[in-house]
Amino acid sequence: MKKLGVILIAAVTAAIMLIFTACGATDVIANYAVGSFEKLSDKIGNAEYGDGKHTLTSPGGKEKFIWGGQIVMEIDLSELISAELDVAKLIAGGFNIDGNTLAVELQNAAAVTDPDGLAAFEKNMRGNRKALGFDVGMGHFGIAFGNEFAFEWAQYLDANDKDMVFLLNPAPFIEAGLKTDILEGWLYAELEMMKEKAFMLVKAYDL
Repeated sequence: MKKLGVILIAAVTAAIMLIFTACGATDVIANYAVGSFEKLSDKIGNAEYGDGKHTLTSPGGKEKFIWGGQIVMEIDLSELISAELDVAKLIAGGFNIDGNTLAVELQNAAAVTDPDGLAAFEKNMRGNRKALGFDVGMGHFGIAFGNEFAFEWAQYLDANDKDMVFLLNPAPFIEAGLKTDILEGWLYAELEMMKEKAFMLVKAYDL
């Protein structure tokens, strides 16, 4: 098994939106995205179902991807709080935070209810095609939560060393006091795709 770790993502746009292929989203979903997500879920092996939603927890235990009733990304902010993030300022800025957990929900998402995790995921993706994309350079599928956050997973786990990835726009966190020079657990780095560059907070797992 490859070593679990935080790894630099080599490509992402300045607005944290994914670079998508020109192929139709329906074809991406039908042919690749659902199957690759199934392999990711099987590899991690901790998917749970309850209250009409499915939850996949990162190997580090601090991040979650939730689908079914809604499409949500949850981030445990404890590592950022240790780097002087003031959660109260984020809450005042309109972020949804319960305790130390930030929840980012895909807006206007088409919700589904299905106890079968893969079936629910496919229905979610088909109902929210505009949020699903494919990053050609990285070989990643991804879901963009507006321009602030994204969740990505590798199309081929065996051929990629960045299998499960969480991306955050650092601007609101820095404005809320985050000191990136003492931050541990997340990588703060300038990433580049073609002519676009931006600093991002990145956490990637090599399964």
